[in-house]
Order: sequence, then C-alpha cells, then structure tokens
Amino acid sequence: MKKPALTAVLVTFAVTATALFLLLAALAGPAVARPDSPAITATPSVTPEATPPYTDPFSATLKIAADRSLVAFGEELLVTIDLEVVEGCQYPVLELTLYQDGEDGALFAYIDPSTAVVNVPGSFPYTYRLQAIRSGAVSLRAQTYGERNCNDFWNWHYLSTSALPITVSGEASPTYLPLIAGE
Repeated sequence: MKKPALTAVLVTFAVTATALFLLLAALAGPAVARPDSPAITATPSVTPEATPPYTDPFSATLKIAADRSLVAFGEELLVTIDLEVVEGCQYPVLELTLYQDGEDGALFAYIDPSTAVVNVPGSFPYTYRLQAIRSGAVSLRAQTYGERNCNDFWNWHYLSTSALPITVSGEASPTYLPLIAGE
C-alpha cells in the first residue's frame, strides 16, 4: 500500500471517529459534559398553526323604497335606491337596474331616467321616476353591478334588493272623439 493512500485512510478514520464522539457527547448531554460547560439543549421547533378560513370583509346593503305602494293609473311613482357599503371598503357601481317583476308584465314607463338600466349612476341614493301605464300588481327590484375592494383585491360583484310590491289601480278611460265616431 502506498503512503498517500494510507494517509487518506487514516485521516478519514480520524474524522469519522471524531464525528462519532461528538455525536455521542451531544446525545449524552450533561452526563459526559464537563461541570463548567453549558448543557446542550434541543432547539425548540416552531409548531405549525392552522390558517384560519378567509372571511370576506366586504359587506354592502342595497335598499329600495317607493313613495307609496298603491298608484292610480297615469300617476307617477318615485322609487329610491340606496346603497350602504361597510366602512373601509369601496364599491363603485358600474350599472344600476330597476326590474318590474310580475304576471302582468311591466306596469310603469320609465320617465327619468328613460330606461331601466343606468350606466354609472353616480352617487346614492338614486331616484327613478315612473308613470303607471297599466293596472295590475308588480314587484320592483333593484340590482347593481360593480367592483368591490376592501384593500385586498378588486372583483366584480352583484347586489340585489328584495321585492317591493306595488299595485296600480284603475284603467285608462276611453277618449271620445266625435269626428272618428262619425258625429
């Protein structure tokens, strides 16, 4: 055996023996430690904590109110839509829609604004002015479409109101036109 190979084997043996001794000393702890040396203690490990489920901080309420629930044929009705958003959150509305739900179909004509859908309605409360054009019963319902953000992320969001029942009474009286009647 050559001298450099023997040296390499002896160095490897010495390093392995030293490492084994240090490992045993660490495992034995204070039993083999000198009285004036500090005791070897285990390093505390961090225990993982369960991540609480995400709760969305966004909260908003869309409200609908009419100036009355019984309207005579031909009269106007004011419907006010209001929006309340929890403090610390934003909800810019891109679209506001006032629906007329019922078996009798639409009973009101949109006067101001002239359509059911309003793009970027601006500030709330927002008021629709409607005119009764047929008799029957209908439920008015509002819906907004916008983006919500509570300093976390932006995402599209719809809000809807509950139904508001409205009744329209009476009918249009026929208009007498003598020229057409042949008189």
